[in-house]
Amino acid sequence: LGVVLEAIDLGNELVLLYKALGGLSREDDHRARLLVWRTIEQLSWEQITHRLAELGETDIPTQSNLRKRVSRAKKRMRHIMHSYGLPTG
Repeated sequence: LGVVLEAIDLGNELVLLYKALGGLSREDDHRARLLVWRTIEQLSWEQITHRLAELGETDIPTQSNLRKRVSRAKKRMRHIMHSYGLPTG
């Protein structure tokens, strides 16, 4: 029974996590994409730069600026997750 309850809790947390990511995406789709590419897909900064170019972006940020944008997206995501009662630490 304990394993089942843990699976239910994890499933609920995943639903809330995707809901939080959706909230971030509605606020700033660009930062949400960068966050997904870096943290979920685990792309390197160079790979992210190439992906942006493939998508036709002409004003591609430097790797330093990409890092800052992802950092801000993580901070915002933590705030959203906290509002859903998800652990953020």
